[in-house]
Amino acid sequence: MLGYASSYREGGYDASEFRDTGVELPPPIGESLSSKPTVQTLMQMGMTAYLGPLGRAAPEYEMYDLERDPLERLNLLDHRTGEPRQASNRADRNRLAEALRSQMAELGTDHLTPS
Repeated sequence: MLGYASSYREGGYDASEFRDTGVELPPPIGESLSSKPTVQTLMQMGMTAYLGPLGRAAPEYEMYDLERDPLERLNLLDHRTGEPRQASNRADRNRLAEALRSQMAELGTDHLTPS
């Protein structure tokens, strides 16, 4: 379940729907739902767990030459700034960054990147 209505009535149910079903209701049926998380809170928790704390953590940058370094041991970018460690990698970094921006815009996820 993604969220809880604050009561079964607000959830669109009537008490008569729970009578004579032959299925016992779980013990928490009478508990207050006022302290339960809302669906928005649960979605935010899930997104944070999956995507990380968006907008709160500084981005980290990586770029590797997979032909020369298939095990990704040497990051060609400064992981904090995204600047190439060598000027010869600047054109590749710019080309890949633009390809990523374009793909994210096409997918509608461009709002997730830091400005």
